Amino acid sequence: MIQNFDFTLDPGESRHLTFGEVDFVFCRQADVPIDFIVNQQTTSLETGGEYEHREGLFSRATIRNPSTKRPVTVRLKMGTSRYRQIIIQGEVVIDPRVKTATGDFVSDQRADHPVFVAMDYKREPVITAGSGTMTLEADATAFLEGYRPLNGGVVYEDTIEAYYSGTNDYAIKLDRATGQLIASDKIVSDVGPMQAGCPIGGGQWLLGGDDGYTYVWTFGQVNNIASTDRYSNFQCEGAFWVCIFVGPGGDYWGVDSDYKWYNITQAYKAFTLTSSHRFGCALGNDVVAISMGEVFTVMREDTAGAWTQVNEFNGSGFAIRNGGSANVEASTGKILVLDSDSIDETYNVIEVEPEDYGQGEIHYGIAREGCLKIPRLFNPGIQHDARTDAQVSVEFVNGMAYASGQVIKYTLDLLGIDTSGDYLDGITGFKARTRFGEINKDLGGRTFSADEIADDFDDVELPQTVTITALESLWSNRV
Repeated sequence: MIQNFDFTLDPGESRHLTFGEVDFVFCRQADVPIDFIVNQQTTSLETGGEYEHREGLFSRATIRNPSTKRPVTVRLKMGTSRYRQIIIQGEVVIDPRVKTATGDFVSDQRADHPVFVAMDYKREPVITAGSGTMTLEADATAFLEGYRPLNGGVVYEDTIEAYYSGTNDYAIKLDRATGQLIASDKIVSDVGPMQAGCPIGGGQWLLGGDDGYTYVWTFGQVNNIASTDRYSNFQCEGAFWVCIFVGPGGDYWGVDSDYKWYNITQAYKAFTLTSSHRFGCALGNDVVAISMGEVFTVMREDTAGAWTQVNEFNGSGFAIRNGGSANVEASTGKILVLDSDSIDETYNVIEVEPEDYGQGEIHYGIAREGCLKIPRLFNPGIQHDARTDAQVSVEFVNGMAYASGQVIKYTLDLLGIDTSGDYLDGITGFKARTRFGEINKDLGGRTFSADEIADDFDDVELPQTVTITALESLWSNRV
């Protein structure tokens, strides 16, 4: 004898059924998985699921809706195992379908979509002067032949390597704590005067000359600088170089006498600033142009390759007098400015500390379908991303951004996909790296809403390429 039961359970509701003796149950429909309880033993059933009682016949069962949010429509067919084929005949759906939140089955038009996702948030510097300030000792001051600027260099944890342009040109090495001279080497050129320089590692320097070319010179080099020492055939437009530094991505940058800023490695002019902006450094993917006084101008490249100003800030309690170089200290993230004083002929290190603030406030995001090899977080001028109202917080740790919250909605919004309705009823999978592992949700033939999976993820690493598995009906619905 075959028995049918059709009913609806409210969230958390249980129903006790009494029927003729059976040992087999087929679940024709269950909007969400239900608990089928016999003799205090619980089995989870969903649409298409079967239960066979191997301890003989039974005539009582309890069916419970475990969902605390959604009612469930239940349709059961019961009998004995000898009628098993009759019971399930015609109930198995061969055409692949996806179960939605309403319990309906829709055409399986799922597809995996790789999406490059990134986010940035505003970072504002807090500038302090005096901490770590050093004054050159007598032997170094005497060696420097009176006041002259140090036209380039790098402040390291324990030492300072700087290019000194005086009566003679020298590469010098100083003790950062005491200002004492450790080593020096005279720079002699057969191609005209050098005006600026920057250590680039391994005892090598990149020097900028009066002729607008750059040259590679090695500490201790015996031979004079010659045309064969050119770094490349790229030449600045100004009369000479005033600053050479290491920019974003390890590229070499320079500023010429017309205050045009160049990426020397990639051989192009990036932007032009006022005459007061004479030197700079990299800060992540940005270039910080530093002026005499206390103005720091942040320049950023957009997706079209144009560099524009995205921020400007001032120091307090100090003024840069004749700065010659700046770099970011790897261990602290501080900008270290090597500055000089024309009055008392001293050289000081000014510490500029960019402190991250605004945690949890997204200022710009990017999402592009497909994989990108080089992540860029650029969009000049946008201070808050109005394209998304996703509840996402951002934490910045060791140079990486980590997002928590509605990461799927955030991505869909930036792609222009409509999330005003139940967008999770069009999502069946999500894969992404996190700070502590990997998210790999793949529900197969069920949507996130059908299984009550929330769009709430922790510490998703950005930028990265995530994979979203979605129904075509959602993915093609653009606003």
